[in-house]
Amino acid sequence: MEFLLHTGLRRSDVVRLGPRHVEGDYFRVTIKKSQELVELVIPIHDALTDIVVGTRDDAPAFILTAYGKPRTDKAFTNWFREAAHKAGLPSNSSPHGMRKAACRRLAEAGCTPHQIQAITGHQNLKEIETYTKAVEQKMLAKAAMASVTKAFHHPEVANSDDGLADIDFNALIPNDPNMQVALPRGLEPLFSP
Repeated sequence: MEFLLHTGLRRSDVVRLGPRHVEGDYFRVTIKKSQELVELVIPIHDALTDIVVGTRDDAPAFILTAYGKPRTDKAFTNWFREAAHKAGLPSNSSPHGMRKAACRRLAEAGCTPHQIQAITGHQNLKEIETYTKAVEQKMLAKAAMASVTKAFHHPEVANSDDGLADIDFNALIPNDPNMQVALPRGLEPLFSP
């Protein structure tokens, strides 16, 4: 699971990833996307260093079966779902969800769509925007609120006490208790008491 999260690779690429793809502090891997071959150079995340260093140079892949053989795409998905289920995650968990999580984490770390594309190998930015839309909304909303707080951080502006408003007057309480007041539409109860 770590390889999915820290490389953003598809399951078909992550099951092939092995020591032969290591070049210094990087993975160099050629992936197939929409009938095109794309070469990616992905920095090795610190969380993967011990696994990479601890794997024999002649190992066919980093993710192996109990018999030391690489997993097929389908077998890897089945293994992943089984492991996710044992961990208490939803039974429909999939390797692709980890790819999405990798994109989201990169976005949360402040990476641009182009930087995310350089890691994941997505062909167009529209695909990345699908994964990162909620993160971007949250970050933009946070930045907007920080801007408005900074711009209007003057407590004396709101509810001014300098005579512009009568703070003892409440327009919602009629002065004449017999006065009929029309309530705004849409606030009446939906049922009779």
